[in-house]
Amino acid sequence: METNGHSTARVVKAIEAAGDVTLERALVGMVSGRDVHLTMAGAGPVIASGQVSINQGGCGPLMAGGDVSIHQGGCGPIIAKGDVSIEQGGCQSVIAAGGARSDASRSWGWCSRLGSRCRTAPRC
Repeated sequence: METNGHSTARVVKAIEAAGDVTLERALVGMVSGRDVHLTMAGAGPVIASGQVSINQGGCGPLMAGGDVSIHQGGCGPIIAKGDVSIEQGGCQSVIAAGGARSDASRSWGWCSRLGSRCRTAPRC
């Protein structure tokens, strides 16, 4: 777990940082930061003003001011100002100002792009 520094804690209630947050092999109740990166980690709600990437991990509801990419992971509902890309993963509902893409059609629910609804498919 790293929040512009180093820490060895594996279970934490919450992390709030003005900068980037990188979690590796950790469990966190809530995360808030600029860019958030989860690698083999789990978190509750995630709020990021920038990008979010999840690699073999997961989180609860996610709000991002930038792009969201998920690779072999999952999360709850997503609200993103940028693009959402899901590769071998899943999520609940997606609301994205940019594009929403899922390669394996494992995402549940629906996505919304600029007010139009569609089923989650290879390109939404």
